[in-house]
Amino acid sequence: MTDDRARWKGWQQAHQQALADLQHAAQEYHRLVVDQAFAAEDDDTRARRQQALNRLQARQRRLDELREQQPAWPH
Repeated sequence: MTDDRARWKGWQQAHQQALADLQHAAQEYHRLVVDQAFAAEDDDTRARRQQALNRLQARQRRLDELREQQPAWPH
């Protein structure tokens, strides 16, 4: 396998993992929001929701960074 193809395959695997991580974080956040929709709002509830949102945003930034590093398709 050429270096270009190896680099592409490595990037593709990292991108796939980052996308899966983002999807998991989004599901976790939305599940938390729905579960808390009718619950009493307190500091712990807000903190857990904020932490989940922070994880979601961090995963989105990671995916964006990887997409900026996408190597050219090896011909």
